[in-house]
Amino acid sequence: MPTTSPNQPLTMTAVPHWMKVTIVVLFFGLLAGGVWFYHTQKQAARQQAVSELSAIAQGKLTQIVNWRKERLADAAVLSESRFFAHGVAQWLDDSHGESDEALLVHLRSLQSHYQYADVLLVDPQGKVRLSLSGHHEMHAEQGASLALALRDRKPVFTDLHLDGALSAPHIGVIAPIFTDAASTQPPLGAIIMVSEARQFLYPLIQSWPI
Repeated sequence: MPTTSPNQPLTMTAVPHWMKVTIVVLFFGLLAGGVWFYHTQKQAARQQAVSELSAIAQGKLTQIVNWRKERLADAAVLSESRFFAHGVAQWLDDSHGESDEALLVHLRSLQSHYQYADVLLVDPQGKVRLSLSGHHEMHAEQGASLALALRDRKPVFTDLHLDGALSAPHIGVIAPIFTDAASTQPPLGAIIMVSEARQFLYPLIQSWPI
């Protein structure tokens, strides 16, 4: 029966079989544990990133929705103002007077405070009767939205679009104007307030807190 002396180095052939099995099991156990830990940490990091991005996206969505609500509120104020409707009626009738200047001051104030690229006054047929930028052509998208605003008798948004008048994509809110907003009288026309995407949308989606 072979024996080993105390000073003889221990070889794998001298290691009991059960110890070999134990070492192998421990090795694969540690390897499996490391892989599990890695995937757990990776999943946790991914979930945290997804949660942060979802929160940011929801915040951006809320900001855009609030911006739209503010512009629709601006348009509703115009639609419901009899004083403003009187000025529009005189302008469309070419009855020039002091009210013309008041109308221009009002529209320029809107353009300045809310950074509108243009403010248009159009008649019910879609003919541009006044443009603060000097462009007197309506885009097809504006025409379709105008018809909807006059039909439903309430402000509406145009879709984001591009035309030759402005070099950047833009969107508009249309405020239908009536002599009496509470009556069923035909509309006088509408105000179209145009916003460039680079003025409100692009800066909004490009600014991130992280």
